[in-house]
Amino acid sequence: MPDFTYTAKNTDGDIVKGTYDALGKTEVMRMLRQRGYFPLVIEPIVGSKDIADFGIMNSVTVKDISVFCRQFSTLIAAGLPLINILDILSSQSSSRSLKKDLIEISEDVRTGKSLSASLKNRKNFPALLVSMIEVGETGGTLDTVLSSMTTHYEKETKLKQKVKNAMTYPIIVLSVTAIVIYFLLTFVVPVFVGMFEGAGIELPLPTRILLSLSSFVVANGIWLILALFIFLLLFRYIISQGAGRLIWHKILLKAPLTGKMITYVLSASFTRTMAMLLSAGVPLLESIDMAKKVLDNAVSDKALTQVSDGVRLGETLWNTIDQVHLFPPIITHMIRVGEESGALDDVLSKTASFFEAESEEYMLKLTTLMEPAMILALAGIVMFVVISIVLPMFDMMGMMG
Repeated sequence: MPDFTYTAKNTDGDIVKGTYDALGKTEVMRMLRQRGYFPLVIEPIVGSKDIADFGIMNSVTVKDISVFCRQFSTLIAAGLPLINILDILSSQSSSRSLKKDLIEISEDVRTGKSLSASLKNRKNFPALLVSMIEVGETGGTLDTVLSSMTTHYEKETKLKQKVKNAMTYPIIVLSVTAIVIYFLLTFVVPVFVGMFEGAGIELPLPTRILLSLSSFVVANGIWLILALFIFLLLFRYIISQGAGRLIWHKILLKAPLTGKMITYVLSASFTRTMAMLLSAGVPLLESIDMAKKVLDNAVSDKALTQVSDGVRLGETLWNTIDQVHLFPPIITHMIRVGEESGALDDVLSKTASFFEAESEEYMLKLTTLMEPAMILALAGIVMFVVISIVLPMFDMMGMMG
């Protein structure tokens, strides 16, 4: 269904009306100019928006930004004009939201606006990318900057994917375990209740516990599922807000299994981001504030705010980092070496590579340990149910003999 209606004048002065499927008015205007028409009125058609216009199933991911940077870097290195590059990128983008932004950015650049100025305040483009593009435009090194950003986002995508993979397995196993337990308690165990009650034998403790649980779940199953659903929604809301988010992130950082993994991931992201920003000539305070946004963690946000305040008062970066106790001690030592040698960006880059490798190795170990542990837990639950049912059956057979 077309998105816009338009009224325009052609070269003969005649009025031309029609409809056009577009992501925005600027795209309609471009089409009319290409046909030699002068646009008079462009209006959206009511009800023409589809599900993508409301942001559903249309979020721009880190991978999308990584692909955007790689394509942009390749095209600009080939010597294509900026406007042509933006037109090519908008036509190739698989994200409707990103495509719309690129069309509007192209129109802004045509009117003389700088690329970085047009990118600002657009939710699809991270503040880090906008700042780096601004640095590249100012220094005439946009192709180099975009190449660096490509590497940055590719590594970030890879690291996030590994974290996601490490957490997916236990979530799936826990979900399957919950379904199995619910099935056993509501469909399998009730079959034996009548048999045990009519046998006139004293039931073992495990059997009594199992039957009580089964009766409770059968009577309140719907309410339990509803309560769980409400709890998950409420929990998700609480951990997304100020104090709740800070407490939750503190718990994750101190937890036996997730704490070390998150610390390594934060360390890798922080050092890599700082190395890239400092090597591009971004001031230290601005680099810290930008890195804080990239980490997107309430604990690191609070800690790096203290670091920023300390540096602003004249303290060294390594000393302020050491005081907040957020990163492993090796980062403090490496930053000190970098500051004293005047090669902080290079030292941070090497540190980032170290923690990226450590993160991958730890996540692999964690996944390897989790697999047998989760399987044993599931087997233990099933075994408890089986034993609870079999024990009274042996007693019944003994009475019959």
